[in-house]
Amino acid sequence: MFRSAFIDTDEAVAGLDAQRRVAFWSRGCRSLLGTPACEAEGKPLQSFFHDPTDCENVFEATRQRGAVRNFEVRLVHADGGVNPASLSVNRLGEDPPRGFIVRFAPVQSDFEKAPGERSLREALVRMERFSSVGRITAAFAHEMRTPLHVISSTAELALEDSAEGSRERDDLSMILRNAHQASSSVLALLEFAKSGKSRLREDSLTAVVQSVLCWIEKLCQKQGILLISNLPKLPPLLMDANSLRSVLHNILVNAVEAMPEGGTLTVVTKALEDGGALLTVCDTGPGMPESVLAKAGTAFFTTKEDGTGLGLYLANRVLAEHGAVLDFSCPDEGGTLVSVLFPGPNSAIHP
Repeated sequence: MFRSAFIDTDEAVAGLDAQRRVAFWSRGCRSLLGTPACEAEGKPLQSFFHDPTDCENVFEATRQRGAVRNFEVRLVHADGGVNPASLSVNRLGEDPPRGFIVRFAPVQSDFEKAPGERSLREALVRMERFSSVGRITAAFAHEMRTPLHVISSTAELALEDSAEGSRERDDLSMILRNAHQASSSVLALLEFAKSGKSRLREDSLTAVVQSVLCWIEKLCQKQGILLISNLPKLPPLLMDANSLRSVLHNILVNAVEAMPEGGTLTVVTKALEDGGALLTVCDTGPGMPESVLAKAGTAFFTTKEDGTGLGLYLANRVLAEHGAVLDFSCPDEGGTLVSVLFPGPNSAIHP
């Protein structure tokens, strides 16, 4: 059934037996690596890796989690060249697995070598157009940063010399406020443009959280917020540490901003029975009404006067690449509870 479903597909999909030997090899695999099915079948998948250690790391992660997505590796082409690729693996059955389904994706698309089918080629062209728009947007946002900085700095200097309660001071305050809002939008656009597949490696969730709390602690002290944390040592997880720091920073800053008059911020991590982890961030602010909770994380939705509506949306995207789930709730006692669930190898949720 797998052979008939995948053997003629242009997707680079391979089926492996329990010993990781190639059982079937799609037409897309031949296009990507230059090896026909008759030569690939029966070979260990490891023989197609430039670094055999990468293969071991992929399957060790698959053993722990049940599935792996977007694992960056280097594969050997039949002509001897080395091609960077993104690897996704699903195991068939529990331990010991009966086999594996592997999907390869080139890191960079070569439009000149795209398959001849019109529908696929048109889809690739549309993707390239969207990519071009994204690059133009990023370039425009980058160019806007300098004039916005000049406007903000000039307005701040002029404010120092303006008379208290004057019309001039009100106008300058409005200019400064709008310049700051535009700068925030530009930064969010740049972050949006550069976001992409996370580079997953084994790392410590506890260490990531602690590194962000070192910065947030000063902000809490400034606003009279009591910071409580409970961060036990956890088993390593597959993650992109830099991306997760950005996500956690966004969540914690939102929590701090929800308590302008002070309060308590509680950050807790704990291990789960399935090998995953749960991160919770709880504040004692006013909470969120149901209408806001329903839209939290939606692109361009914000309740802040100077917000962009992209922070939590980008956080959702990054966490989805980790197989993690972001959830918001408002406990009966008040405040907002943010939960991030990182599934383990025995979870029903896999990345």
